[in-house]
Amino acid sequence: MATANLERSRWHAYFDDMARKTLGNQVCLETADREFGNRRESDWLPLAGITYDPKSDVLEVVTDTLDHLIAHPSAISIDYDVEGLHTVSVTDGEGRHEIIRLKEPAPLPAP
Repeated sequence: MATANLERSRWHAYFDDMARKTLGNQVCLETADREFGNRRESDWLPLAGITYDPKSDVLEVVTDTLDHLIAHPSAISIDYDVEGLHTVSVTDGEGRHEIIRLKEPAPLPAP
């Protein structure tokens, strides 16, 4: 598995492409921070959309029952292999690490 950092200038286009190719894929959301430790924000849920809005500086992950906002991301990295994308890791504006896991690898190009 390889890890790559996404450049901020590519976030909007990358997540728009990801949204089209992962619609309905099961995702699990996790948060890791120093104060509360690691916790699962959701069980496996079908992904309805994911987008980065540069104007409000928010990454939004939408499922059929959850609308998860990650405000002011400072870094985004992805884990992928030949099967595709497995994990998106986001460091938010307060230093928390938000992890978006895909149950099935998404067929996205490497960054």
